[in-house]
Amino acid sequence: KNAVCEALKDRAVAVYDDFMKQCAGDARPRPGEAPRSAVDRLNEGDVEPYMLGSFYAARLAGKRFVSREKNVDHAVASLNRYRAVVADGEEARKTKNGLPEDFFEKELKMAREMVRLLPTKINHVRTKGGTIEDLDALM
Repeated sequence: KNAVCEALKDRAVAVYDDFMKQCAGDARPRPGEAPRSAVDRLNEGDVEPYMLGSFYAARLAGKRFVSREKNVDHAVASLNRYRAVVADGEEARKTKNGLPEDFFEKELKMAREMVRLLPTKINHVRTKGGTIEDLDALM
């Protein structure tokens, strides 16, 4: 059952990725144009759904239903996604007009906290062994 949950989680992350690509459009610049970030390519109405999708994908990517000793790949993937959430969230708050002042505040705070905590957890598992889930149980 855990393997099935793991596969479904991976599919859910892929669906979020597809959704975010639909929101942000094509990343390839047109001839003569400079590359633009995903946030810059978003329509005003797509900022919140895009950011929430990115945040939820980061959370899901870090979940593990099948623990593997010394395997931190899922945590590294989650950390990279959280870093993107922080960068995109800060960019959206600075550049997109019409967003409420408290836009994405709680999610951004949690993403920043994960960017701060995950490297320590990853390093601990790589050097001492165990799993990320073992560390989560201790905290």
